[in-house]
Amino acid sequence: IFIIGTFVVLNQMDYFRNLDLGFDKEGIINVRLANDYQGRLRTLQDRLKSIASISQVSISSTTPSGLRRASWHTGIRRKEVEPDQAIGCEYQAIDHAYLDLYGIKFIAGRNFSPEDSTGYLIINQTLAAEAGYSSPEESIGREMVLDEKAYTVIGVVADFHSMSLKEGLGNVAFAVHPHMYRLANIRFNLSTGAANSPGLIQSTISQIVSVWAATFPETAFEYRFLDESISEYYQQEIKTSKLLQIFSAVLLIIGCLGLYGLVSFVVNRKLKEVAIRKVFGASMLDIMGLISRDYFRLILIAFVIAAPVSCYYLEQWLSTFVYRTQISWWIVALPGLIVLLVALLAVSGQLLRAARANPANTLKYE
Repeated sequence: IFIIGTFVVLNQMDYFRNLDLGFDKEGIINVRLANDYQGRLRTLQDRLKSIASISQVSISSTTPSGLRRASWHTGIRRKEVEPDQAIGCEYQAIDHAYLDLYGIKFIAGRNFSPEDSTGYLIINQTLAAEAGYSSPEESIGREMVLDEKAYTVIGVVADFHSMSLKEGLGNVAFAVHPHMYRLANIRFNLSTGAANSPGLIQSTISQIVSVWAATFPETAFEYRFLDESISEYYQQEIKTSKLLQIFSAVLLIIGCLGLYGLVSFVVNRKLKEVAIRKVFGASMLDIMGLISRDYFRLILIAFVIAAPVSCYYLEQWLSTFVYRTQISWWIVALPGLIVLLVALLAVSGQLLRAARANPANTLKYE
């Protein structure tokens, strides 16, 4: 049960790591802005862009996802509908470089430009559908009311996972609101290998610290890697995975020790029987099969009991995730095979000792 559980949890965690979230998360750090940042943002961006190992810089109120990110939720509606028909959405203030930096794709309309005012809005596909538009293209040029202010929709982006994969896709709206900016989003230049080289990462961060100290000398430099922030959604699952691995290893060792003792006892009891069988032509495989047959049968019975029990409880656990993997047959069968092989290795010495014993030595006093 423990080993099957370990395989399923590890498979689910691997699914999380490889699922396309709808945006890029690798090689990006987020730096908290100083309280008095107005007037110095352009200087900060220009200085950061001059660093060779940095490819893009954007300013925003928050990140696309992450456990401890700032988020604002409000009501939004089409201008022609009544206020009581507003639907909930997450609101993000971003600049024109944000969506491109994170690789969030457009399915209709356009991105913000540096000249755009605060009167424009970009929404995600889920919000466009829930607001009642028959297609993303239909929403382009329409007006929507967000926090009692009318905005013109200029773009629709593909859905991305702004929340944990335990939850579904949410409604997200983007607008240009400089007074709400709280973060600098910095993307490493992947072509230089900075995102994969610890040395280059530290070198780049040191240069960023120097730029920060020159721009905001009165404020401490605080940063986080985006992928680490996202992984915090699943701390409980990571802890569960580690505990299962530890318990599985301990139980395997205890089980093999018990099995070793049992086989030693059985071998000592069957030495004369084994000797007589060898005299009558039994092979080594016949002898090993004779001794191991009974307890391998017990392992098979244990597997038949463990498989449905573990599948039942693991299905309950997986049902807490909107996005989840399936319990495939191999995830159940492979742990059973592993236990069988480990048990065989644990007792192989005793089995070989019994099979190789000289019948003359065993029967010389009979």
